[in-house]
Amino acid sequence: MRSFLAADLPPGVKEELAELTEGLKRALPAYRWVKPSQMHLTLHFLGELPAWQIAKIEASFGESLPIGGPILLTLKGIGAFPSLMRARTLWVGLDGDLKRLGELYELTTGHLSDSGIEAETRSFKPHLTLGRAKGRGRPPNVKKAVEGYADFGGTSFQIDRVILFESDLRPGGPIYTPRVRFNIV
Repeated sequence: MRSFLAADLPPGVKEELAELTEGLKRALPAYRWVKPSQMHLTLHFLGELPAWQIAKIEASFGESLPIGGPILLTLKGIGAFPSLMRARTLWVGLDGDLKRLGELYELTTGHLSDSGIEAETRSFKPHLTLGRAKGRGRPPNVKKAVEGYADFGGTSFQIDRVILFESDLRPGGPIYTPRVRFNIV
């Protein structure tokens, strides 16, 4: 099962991101855009995992993740990986209780390690992916196209659970199915 750990977003936040994406689509046609219904805050991409390892993750995590309750975040700014000059992935940044979000990331990293899954080596950069450049060539320079969104700020929202999702890659885009939920307490 191709899997990842993420926090789902409230419907109002997905609607706000859908509006933002619609504005960007006209200026940036060279991107595959994430469907608003599929938007989420990824903590860990896990890749292909056998059923036994999914069961180990579930046992290691238990029913809840104790970090002091839900985490309050706010949408803030637009950026790109690796940069706006070579934008392979466009994203919306986050503000708010990033310290506790980092603690959640570290807690889930520890549980994954207990389950025999090594954490990614790159540092955690919380963001919400909007779109990815099409093709394998040099990614476009989007600096000019996103200038009007430099001060983008959005709705505040809470994340109160982490979900283990299954990712089924399809020609029309991936389908994400929630498999196990872990409450943030």
